[in-house]
Amino acid sequence: MPFHSIRWRLTALHLMIITVSLLTIGGYLIWRIESFYMSVLEKQILNEALIAGELINNILKEENSEQLIDDTCKIIGSKTGHRITYLAPDGRVIGDSLEKVHLMDNHLSRPEIQAALREGKGSSQRYSSTLAMEMYYLALAIESDGEAEGFVRLAVPLSFIRSSIGQLRIILISGLFLALFISSLLSLRFSGRLTRPLEEVGRVARGIASGNFSKRVEYQREDELGVLARTVNEMGETLKENVEKIVYEKNRLETVMSAMTSGVILCNDKGEIDFINDAGEVIFGLDKGKATGLSINKAFRNYLLYDQFQEALAGGEIKSFDLNLFFPETKVLQVHMIPIRDHSGKTTGVLAVLHDITGLRSLERMRSEFAANVSHELRTPLTTIKGYAETLLDETNWQERETALHFLRIIDKEAERLSHLLDDLLNLARIESNKGVMKKQKVSVKQTLEDAVSLLKKQAGNKNLEVKLETGQKEWSIQGDHDWLLQLFIDLLDNAIKYTPEGGKIVITIEEKENECIVAVSDTGIGISGEDLPHIFERFYRADKARSRRLGGTGLGLAVVKHIVEAHNARINVKSTVGQGTTFTLSFPI
Repeated sequence: MPFHSIRWRLTALHLMIITVSLLTIGGYLIWRIESFYMSVLEKQILNEALIAGELINNILKEENSEQLIDDTCKIIGSKTGHRITYLAPDGRVIGDSLEKVHLMDNHLSRPEIQAALREGKGSSQRYSSTLAMEMYYLALAIESDGEAEGFVRLAVPLSFIRSSIGQLRIILISGLFLALFISSLLSLRFSGRLTRPLEEVGRVARGIASGNFSKRVEYQREDELGVLARTVNEMGETLKENVEKIVYEKNRLETVMSAMTSGVILCNDKGEIDFINDAGEVIFGLDKGKATGLSINKAFRNYLLYDQFQEALAGGEIKSFDLNLFFPETKVLQVHMIPIRDHSGKTTGVLAVLHDITGLRSLERMRSEFAANVSHELRTPLTTIKGYAETLLDETNWQERETALHFLRIIDKEAERLSHLLDDLLNLARIESNKGVMKKQKVSVKQTLEDAVSLLKKQAGNKNLEVKLETGQKEWSIQGDHDWLLQLFIDLLDNAIKYTPEGGKIVITIEEKENECIVAVSDTGIGISGEDLPHIFERFYRADKARSRRLGGTGLGLAVVKHIVEAHNARINVKSTVGQGTTFTLSFPI
């Protein structure tokens, strides 16, 4: 049993109280018993002295013989075991049970004799030179007619008295030790029964502290320990519920943080990272385990971000700004910093939320460029139409019929070009806005291609182009929007017709490969250079602007093609050689 335990302390306290109590009671008892024993002994000696005095007094009345008195003293001394001495009124020793009287000194000056002379009785304790030991003396005056006729003195060795009292002390002390031993056993048993519930409470409390909330104290009494046991059980249940709530909230928070596409960084008042979510790791190319605990400056190597963190910590104000990031990727981040304060209002950290707005900025730039391109594309035909219309408004030009007709043809051509441009813009806007909600149905690829070829047959014939459709006998069907797919094939065929010189050839093939329907549109046209290929699907991009505009191209056809392909979860691939032709390959999932 550990000495610092409550059981040991309680046992030690009980033993100390019992020991002090027993010692106090034992000391008091020994003192009282010694006093009682001395009182009894004194009475016994006094009675013996009275008997001896009465016998000697009778002898003196019948026969005044000193020898007879001495013999009587010796007889009484042998019977009682005590020394008997008889003294004359002047202190001279007449009889003694142990010594020869003629060898003894006068005893009148002895303390017990002087006390008996004054009070009739006297006692003293002193060393006897005659017997060479400590003695207890009791002297009694023998009176006749109010006058002392002699003194009877009894002497008892103090060693006898002390031996008797010592034996009594041993008996008492043995009893005290026995009582102390029995009390110790009872105290241990009592303290064990008292502290066992406390030990059980401690065991359960340690289990709860280690995370085992299922432990309970089995103690059903109604005393204070029972109240403590029930309180610990209730505390365990409450802690279990609270921890479960905290774990649930923690898991929810971690799930939210992991699912967030925005980066979240939490730093403390020392400027060190306490938390960074998965999106933050990706944005900055960090390892969460290594980043935690690092300073902002060391982790991100970005002075603006570090400076804004320091300002937020120092000023305690909400901050919002844009951050241009160049490593590990070029990005534009929108950063919101919110100071975190404790109960006293002191800033203890900063929470930063980072939104990747690179796409948004790119979209804004694209919109700006799109508006500029649309304005430019619209201005050209409108300027032409306006110029020739103003020329025709001059009545002098009406006299030259051929010139007027030429102007009207130009106006008609530019109006048609403007109409095509607006149609392409409307188609592009419609496809972009409805890309995720298009109505899919089973569409025959062969029939749709045949419809597109039929619609552009006249245009191809005007340039004496051979359009060959190699579809075979099998019918391929895909899930998609018939009108959009028709627009897709028309735009590809229209491009092939525009950029293929007269007498050229356009071949359209269909085949099945790896559970995909492969449609290839090949021409023998002017081709596209390698540096222009990556940009041909951008809006208003033209490899040869002057020639494209002359052929009626709007720069939006392939942009429409790209959006329709993406809406159908398909792929498009382009291969081209300048002066030899171009092949557009479409892969649709069957």
